[in-house]
Amino acid sequence: MSETPRAQGTAARTDSRLSALDGLRGVAAAIVVLHHTLLLTPAISNVYMQGPFPERGSMAWWLSYTPLKIASAGSEAVLVFFVLSGLVLALPVLRRTDFDWSAYYPRRMVRLYVPVIASVLLAVVLVLAVPQVDVPSGSKWLFLHSIPELSWPKVIHAMSLFDGDFQLNNPLWSLQWEIAFSVCLPVFVLGAFALRRLWLVGVLAALVASWIGLITGTPSLTYLPVFFAGTLLAVGLPDIRRLADRLAARWTGHLVWIALLVGAGLALVAPWLIGADRRLETLPRNLAGALVPFAAVVIVVCALGWRPLAAVLSRGVLRQLGLISFSLYLVHAPVLVFTSHLMAGQSRYLINPIALTLCVLVAYGFYWLVEKRSHEWARRVGAWGSRTMRREAAPAQEPAQATTVSA
Repeated sequence: MSETPRAQGTAARTDSRLSALDGLRGVAAAIVVLHHTLLLTPAISNVYMQGPFPERGSMAWWLSYTPLKIASAGSEAVLVFFVLSGLVLALPVLRRTDFDWSAYYPRRMVRLYVPVIASVLLAVVLVLAVPQVDVPSGSKWLFLHSIPELSWPKVIHAMSLFDGDFQLNNPLWSLQWEIAFSVCLPVFVLGAFALRRLWLVGVLAALVASWIGLITGTPSLTYLPVFFAGTLLAVGLPDIRRLADRLAARWTGHLVWIALLVGAGLALVAPWLIGADRRLETLPRNLAGALVPFAAVVIVVCALGWRPLAAVLSRGVLRQLGLISFSLYLVHAPVLVFTSHLMAGQSRYLINPIALTLCVLVAYGFYWLVEKRSHEWARRVGAWGSRTMRREAAPAQEPAQATTVSA
């Protein structure tokens, strides 16, 4: 049966809103890259590494303790990735009653691990290409992520994701949580489905749990509830769309979305806006930290609901960033470290732009050579897993059918 024009229009809007999530992922990846690029600067690296804090009014101060921090809020942008993963992985499961788990698991593992392993091998090549000895003018971040002597145990640990050694490729720390969530997806989906009538309450509860994990220093409690919040957004997607349609019908609707997006952006960096002069006051920082995962959820909702934002995220440069976002995330840190050692002694104002350019170029190459092929390999492995499970299940069904016929 063909769709009516109205149904086709609704489907098109839906696809546009969901495709905007790719653009949002690209923005988040760009923020992470800029974050690590700025960490090559000693004054900004000291902000994170407990070194001398920047003087008020300095460039490092402006980039770290004002709303400008939004452009380089790398750790906070990772939470946006987690919300997106929770939403995007849950949607196909919720839309199909016959979801094929025997295809999902091998497909997902190949989809993640092939690019991860390739990124580690790329990092190894870059380490061997230029000796990563100490750079006197380098930052503490560069020192901590340089590899003077490469060892194969370090390489294997980085590839496994669960040994806690990410010196070779720092952003891989977040992939261990992506793997954990991917494995536990059925539990997350069941929990979200059980809360489908109270999904908004569930989101708030998940964010409170994440905040408790933050202040208690429990990584699993900090990050996994953020994935669950994204899964709950998948359940609440019809409600989000209805709200978006109601706001679109009013002239004040755009103002509401603008206020939500700006407020979420400021909330995302709320702990930084307290300022360096209050860095030791744990209570204000802990309270501000509660806003960060909440802001990540609201930003994703804005991308889903506000049509002008969805249109921007679905086109042009942001669409291209979304295309290579995973590759860019995986390769940028080794490229930054490599470029810093290759150009040791040069001005940071020269190194950083060149390093950023190389990150994008390498990411494009990595996407076409590795990530794009991993998609096809993942589909094939998933299809093999599905066929294998059906073949193994068939003999168990035959005796029961034979008994029924003979009876």
